[in-house]
Formats: sequence, structure tokens, C-alpha cells
Amino acid sequence: MTEVEIAYYFQQRYIIKKGKKYITSNKWPRLSLLYRKGYPNVFQAQSDFDYLELGVHDRIDLKGLGQSEAKLVAGSFLKKTDLRLIENRFFRTSDRWFFSNPVTSLQMLDTALNTSNSFLQANFIHHFNGFFLNKIWGINKLGLEETIGGGLLMVPESNFNQIEFYVGLERMFRIRKQLFKVGFYAVASDNNFESAAIRYKFGINFYDSFRKKWDY
Repeated sequence: MTEVEIAYYFQQRYIIKKGKKYITSNKWPRLSLLYRKGYPNVFQAQSDFDYLELGVHDRIDLKGLGQSEAKLVAGSFLKKTDLRLIENRFFRTSDRWFFSNPVTSLQMLDTALNTSNSFLQANFIHHFNGFFLNKIWGINKLGLEETIGGGLLMVPESNFNQIEFYVGLERMFRIRKQLFKVGFYAVASDNNFESAAIRYKFGINFYDSFRKKWDY
């Protein structure tokens, strides 16, 4: 099996210093195309399928209003002459109490799903960085930051559709040179198999000083 991914940044900006090229921030989204293929009769392999996945990923800096990050992914098997279960597209069950990366996963998926056909997944998060709470006397001394976001998953093969929304409070800490945020979130979710529900979660978000970005 081979897997090839091509990514393209629209109007990518950069600077050149001392003959070296440095990528700078970009106001346009990242477009990615992933192609996976199984080759039969190669080293006694039997898999024979073609899978295509298209993704759009964007980070938006709204200055004083905070930062947003969104990701949209759609995929489908174009050919599945000999497709094994292990080669399906999987969606893992969410952790019950831990708030996982909201840009790549749902927070209240109670059933592990997989598909041999198509799917659509969308995720969004926005950090207000204390835009509202910093204006409230007393609370502004706590260093709290507001966060909102949501997610969507559609798997037609399983007739499954789920949408969720969450709000949270985060606080930044530093241990030596490492920055991280601890957050507490309330997540509301609804799908076409179960009644709407609310769950409370905690999460830890780390800052990558090399890339100068938070994990989410």
C-alpha cells in the first residue's frame, strides 16, 4: 500500500534572510489531497482499493478578538475490489473525561465507527484570549480565557450524523520554559441515534515554541 499527500498554501508568504527562506504567517487556508492505494499481487499482497481524501485547514487571527482554527475533511473510497476491514476509514470513540484535540476529533462520539464508502467531518475552535472576562472587575485577575467551538461528523454508510458544541474556560501556566493551558469544558452533543446530552471535560493544551503555535 502507498500513501501520498500533497498540500498547497494559497499565496504563501515568506522572507529571505542570508540566503535562507523563512515561511511567515498566511491568511489563506491550507488545501490538502491524500491518496491511498492498495496493490494486489505485490509481495503476495491482496488488497486492491483506491481512497481519496480532501482537506481544508485554516488558522485565523482576529487580533483582539482572538484566534480561530477550523478543519474540514471529506473522503471516499473510489475503488474497493478487495478492501479489508482494517483498511476502512476509522473514527475512534471519544475519551469520557479528557478533552482531545478539537481540530481533529469529536468530543462525544460514544461509538467507534468505520466506513468503506464516504464521510464528512468538520471541526472548529475559537480562543477569545480573555476578551470578555478581562473586562469584568475581579475576574480579570484570575487570568481566565474563554473558548468556544464545535464539530460535525456524517457517515452515510452507517446513517450516522452527529453535531456538537462546546464552551470552555482555560488558564495558562508555565513550568520552566514550557507553556501550557489547562481547560474545563462543557460539551453538548446530538446525533440521530441518541438523545442530546451534555458532558464536562478537562484538557491540556501545549505550546510548541519551535513552531510558535498551540496544539489547538
